[in-house]
Amino acid sequence: MMKVHNDRNCSICGSKEKYLLLQQNFTRISDINLVDHYDINVCKDCGFCFADKIPEQDDFDRYYKEMSKYEKFDLNAKESASDVKRFKAVVTYIEEVLENKSAKIVEIGCANGLLLSMLKDNDYDNLLGVDPSPVCVDTAIKKYKIPAVTGTLANISVEDESVDCLILVGVLEHVRDLNESLIRLHKLLKNRGKLIIGVPDASKYFEGKDAPFQEFSLEHINFFGPGSLVNLVKQNGFSVINLNQVLLEVNSNTYVPVILSTFIKENDSAIDNQVIEDRITIKNLKQYIKKSDNHEKRILRKISTIIQNQEPVLIWGTGALTLRLLGNTELCKANICAFVDSNPKYQGRSINRVPIISPNSLIGRNEVILISTWAFQNEIELQIKNVLKLKNRIIKLY
Repeated sequence: MMKVHNDRNCSICGSKEKYLLLQQNFTRISDINLVDHYDINVCKDCGFCFADKIPEQDDFDRYYKEMSKYEKFDLNAKESASDVKRFKAVVTYIEEVLENKSAKIVEIGCANGLLLSMLKDNDYDNLLGVDPSPVCVDTAIKKYKIPAVTGTLANISVEDESVDCLILVGVLEHVRDLNESLIRLHKLLKNRGKLIIGVPDASKYFEGKDAPFQEFSLEHINFFGPGSLVNLVKQNGFSVINLNQVLLEVNSNTYVPVILSTFIKENDSAIDNQVIEDRITIKNLKQYIKKSDNHEKRILRKISTIIQNQEPVLIWGTGALTLRLLGNTELCKANICAFVDSNPKYQGRSINRVPIISPNSLIGRNEVILISTWAFQNEIELQIKNVLKLKNRIIKLY
């Protein structure tokens, strides 16, 4: 059984004083035990926003090792255009802050190695990837010829004070033990080594384009604005070099506000570690919640008939959007005959005792198909009509 720690203090200022902003509920996929709910709390002292009542770090590490959504099962498959475009923007940023092409660079949370491969193409030649998923590590090595090792922030097999630059893009929003992680990163870097961080920008969530509440996914547990991110790294021996707020396309028709930032390892005496209250993030998070709530109401009106009439339905998509809708809305009362997912890791499992099946298993079935995804709904519709040659009625949420 997963142990849930009910009392997560603020990772930035250590305060126990917090107040509830929003509760998120998620329906679980069978035998994947990560999170079925969490509270989004705000630190009363410094304004940091974070998920509370969540599992310990070991549970998250195990989940990302076994259930990484970035694993590739076809080494010959092309990377998506949006992934390439997004990482090109990140590479451009890295080139601006790291001129030394021979610097020893370690990317933590490297997934399949795409970002490192693009740095390699731009003549950076001393690279190492670290990821909790053995499958992702294997892909980085075989597909991109990038040296990579399996590991997490807690057990990185890299020598202390040996790294010129650490890269963490899309990592810290997933980490429970933030201070322990920053302490470890500080030890890995050489004196004056650089730490490049990319995280979703909670102070700008309302400017993004995505499914409602998607930034409050079952994997996101820290909600950084620029102020809270700077406060965190300053408490752990880093000073700020550069901080950019940008809007990046992360999937088809999906745009996420992101903080791209660079920090430098300092001696303790050189750090101004005063915590400055982050008032902007919580103000703008409330705007994001209002926008998401209105968006979700439109979705529910769209599917209210199949819920009320108990019309048999197949739901295509078992990601955070579906799990959140099942946990927070009337969708759980629909007459759901099966869930559909292309990921083999989910097929054969179940949600609320309803099976998760492969797309090919739809052949011969005539239920309504509800496409429960934002980014890929048009591609899935084309797959249903043109590849599977199905005549089922289709409902798209967006």
